[in-house]
Amino acid sequence: MRETLRPHIARNIHFPLTDRGIDIVTSDLVADEGVDIAGDIFESDVQSRLREVKAKCLLVCNIFEHVVDVNAFAEACDKLLLPGGLVIVTVPRSYPYHLAPIDTLFRPAPEAVASMFPGYSVVRAEVVKSTTYADDLRTSDAKAPIMLPIAKDVVKSMLLRGGVNKSLARVHRIGWLFRPYTVSCVAMRKN
Repeated sequence: MRETLRPHIARNIHFPLTDRGIDIVTSDLVADEGVDIAGDIFESDVQSRLREVKAKCLLVCNIFEHVVDVNAFAEACDKLLLPGGLVIVTVPRSYPYHLAPIDTLFRPAPEAVASMFPGYSVVRAEVVKSTTYADDLRTSDAKAPIMLPIAKDVVKSMLLRGGVNKSLARVHRIGWLFRPYTVSCVAMRKN
């Protein structure tokens, strides 16, 4: 994921940190290559393994929109961070419906993100403008006309290929064809 589908994550975040000698421990719901601790953060054994890391910083990047109980997830993250530590949260502000495996359509402003972490001081909070769906299409296949993948998505959606939710996700992203995605980014220090 970080090196193939989203190489900018490794290039802009992970490599600069590891080059400075900072250890990065990755966690995800499902075990996969590059995942150090796999499992549900709400399970006590996973919480225990994550607490053993003694994290001084948490990068919680584009996860909140995939969580049913955002306040419980924020509380679980809080339990992992040492006092004085930094949590950096990113969550879509304006972004299409996307299944991975669910999307609750949680699209908060930075202030709403900060309010989920009582006892933290906001270091910086802003909405960052990103690319568009058209940019994604140009990057994925520079030779194909931009309308071809859109037409394919519309046809697949009309045929309900992959089910109703996947069809909705395909059609929904067309709304960002020329409108930029935006992301709420908040850096907070635990008091």
